[in-house]
Amino acid sequence: MSEPDNKLDPVYLNARRESIFALLTWVVFAVWVVGLCLAMGYDVDPTNLKTTMGMPSWIFWGVGLPWLMANVVTIWFALKFMVDDPLGGEEENEKTEATNE
Repeated sequence: MSEPDNKLDPVYLNARRESIFALLTWVVFAVWVVGLCLAMGYDVDPTNLKTTMGMPSWIFWGVGLPWLMANVVTIWFALKFMVDDPLGGEEENEKTEATNE
């Protein structure tokens, strides 16, 4: 039987939340890249190839734009979503040493 969330370690809960977000974000961008590149870039007639900013449109919309968006999401994730949890480093070691003396 699993424990209720309020008894679990907050570090574990934050890591689980961040991992789920990262996995879902990866799935969204993978579906975007593969789906759009397949739809726009597979079996295209080279004489009717559309371009955006000098490159094939399927590369711009299917690779370039998701790459830029993934960078934006990664920066937001690192600065706003992730939590800086204490992992029991030096402060906890100092407390342990002080009580042992």
